[in-house]
Amino acid sequence: MIPDERMLPEYPWQVWLVGWLAIFKGVVWIAISPNLPEPILNMLGAKYLLCMVPFVVFGIGVWNMKKWAVWGVLLLSVIDLIFMIVLYPESVSFMEVKGLGMLSTIITICLMIANGPFGNVVVLALGPNLVMATGSEKNKKLIKGKTI
Repeated sequence: MIPDERMLPEYPWQVWLVGWLAIFKGVVWIAISPNLPEPILNMLGAKYLLCMVPFVVFGIGVWNMKKWAVWGVLLLSVIDLIFMIVLYPESVSFMEVKGLGMLSTIITICLMIANGPFGNVVVLALGPNLVMATGSEKNKKLIKGKTI
């Protein structure tokens, strides 16, 4: 399910990064409770319940260099970006640095990078690299455990 090859130096870093971003997007809301008005919080909750499992499945699929997972994570990133920027721009308001503590600032910055619009833009920007990496015979052999 989670290939050991992802730790090899020749494993494509783009695949590794997008796999982690997708998995992080899927599970981060289990531990975070944003402080937002109830209507926005309910909409975000519904969105994360619907997207949690697909993001994790697509993240693992990307690590295994499955082309269907690449297209799935790209589609989910577009939908997430549209949701955050067009439909509910207020949902990004929880990503402000609200505390003065170093830990609070670090956590907020990590959330903005991975789970905010920036993470979606990174996934979309790396999309062409992901499509090429999953189509590469060299990478298919790598993931099957064969020597390169």
